[in-house]
Amino acid sequence: MSDAAPQMPATLALADAAARRWDVLVVGAGPAGALAARGAARTGLSLLLVDRARFPRSKVCGGCLNAAALETLRQCGLGDLPLRLGGRPLAKFRLAANGGSAELPLPGGVAVSRARFDAALAEQAVACGAHFLPGVSAVLRPIENAGGHNRRPRNVELRCNGSAVMAAARVVVAADGLNGGLLNGDPSFRLHVAPAARIGAATILDAEAIGTDVYAAGTIHMACGRHGYVGLVRFEDDRLNVAAALDPSFVRRSGSPGAAANAILHAAGLVPLPGLLTQRWKGTPVLTRRRTPPAADRVFLVGDAAGYVEPFTGEGMAWALASAAALPLLLLDTVDRWRPAQPAAWAQCLQALAGRRRACRAVTRLLRVPRVARLSVRLLGQMPWLARPYVRYVNARARSEPRLVLRHA
Repeated sequence: MSDAAPQMPATLALADAAARRWDVLVVGAGPAGALAARGAARTGLSLLLVDRARFPRSKVCGGCLNAAALETLRQCGLGDLPLRLGGRPLAKFRLAANGGSAELPLPGGVAVSRARFDAALAEQAVACGAHFLPGVSAVLRPIENAGGHNRRPRNVELRCNGSAVMAAARVVVAADGLNGGLLNGDPSFRLHVAPAARIGAATILDAEAIGTDVYAAGTIHMACGRHGYVGLVRFEDDRLNVAAALDPSFVRRSGSPGAAANAILHAAGLVPLPGLLTQRWKGTPVLTRRRTPPAADRVFLVGDAAGYVEPFTGEGMAWALASAAALPLLLLDTVDRWRPAQPAAWAQCLQALAGRRRACRAVTRLLRVPRVARLSVRLLGQMPWLARPYVRYVNARARSEPRLVLRHA
């Protein structure tokens, strides 16, 4: 999607958003927020979806949907959406480290630009009855005497172009990702950052600048090294998406994210790209982080706002979509009445969904050790079937939904 694509309009004015009490207010219109908003709107709840960006917006990370993500979309009635957007089917995963490489078959997957995919999901939410406010930042206001069967709404301050209003909702969904500020003002939620966590950096190279004979479409190319890893995949228009998780100290020593990425590509035996040195990169805060608790006082966390997943073949997107698909029924129950058991129900659901996240984290830790990475790639190059259990596991759709508190309880 080009930068000249028409922007999604707001469906109401900022003042109108403050003039009514919403059943659900979702902050963050990425895949997790938009899919949760669509599901909740389909149940008949009044819903406001806000995002600080205007759509379509450039988003260079998370362009891969694995088989698990595609199955979640299918269960939600959106199975054909990625291909309708022109997404490229993914058939192989190429892992490179220390000059060796291995190619592993994938059970399915699609590469699609986040600009197109995120805008399409937000449009789906609006089509199902959600209201949408782009270009709006949001901060949750703390409440006093919280808990129990309190029916008071949560207040969220919305800001846009110097104007500020207070919006009220029976339930708030935090879907504002790794760098969201919604919960910064509420002491109920704590942020935990893992030691030695890496930072994210990503960019997109035009096909004209690099051609199409390097890093072929239909394959996720992954270079792993001691100081990070770099993933490359072709989008629907042949642009090359480059996303990396890098040690901050290595980026400083290298002089730039592009130089660090090229160093990892070269050491792994893949082709460095001169364009990475001059390209504009987008960064993230440290990646391995989570907030606790995942729900409290009529607030639910979903997607990366609840915890980051190390991505290889689209596990991060699968986590975002699976958690979003599991949430609407619990939202419907919570709008009726808040109960102390509901946060535990959501925590239990996320725990059931988090198995793949733990598996991905374990793999990234192993690949940080050069000897282990070298041996793993050598073995997989000779016996790719060794990876089948892991590939099958991370691509299987997680089946979990919160145990709802009965309305008459």
